[in-house]
Amino acid sequence: MKRRRGLSIICISAMVPSLALAQSFPAGCFVRDYSAEHLAEHPEQGVAEIRMLFDENDLSLTIAAVMGETGQAVRDDVAGRHLTERALCDRNGRCAILCDGGDLWLHRDEGASILMRTDGARIATEPCRTDLPSSDLAEAPNAVTTYRLFRASEEACITNARPGVLLDP
Repeated sequence: MKRRRGLSIICISAMVPSLALAQSFPAGCFVRDYSAEHLAEHPEQGVAEIRMLFDENDLSLTIAAVMGETGQAVRDDVAGRHLTERALCDRNGRCAILCDGGDLWLHRDEGASILMRTDGARIATEPCRTDLPSSDLAEAPNAVTTYRLFRASEEACITNARPGVLLDP
């Protein structure tokens, strides 16, 4: 009986940190649509809409953005384009864009929002295609850009009326 109790305690102890870490990962859909007024006040920003879908099972992240007519969108000649990319994250919120596309960091914010910070994260017309039009989520080279996104229903990430912003579940 002591042997079984010992194994149970070991198994439970091994599971508890994993459960706590899994709860800290921000699974689900987060979105932000920037108004024309916001973009006019922040001309360095080229992202007009952004969606992020987090999968807690494999810690993957799918990002989709509609580029505006300002900032890095103009600089990178992708104004008005729909761009997307995928990343793998660790349980601390550090995410690496696939195919050496840079990285970003996720931070919980107050309430139902999340902060995404990057100093270089590629986003392209097709994931991992460096030969196709692309941009950087960072507004300026070697500068940190922060986006605040808000929790939304998964439908806001998966079924969206705007073509190119659809994320795979």
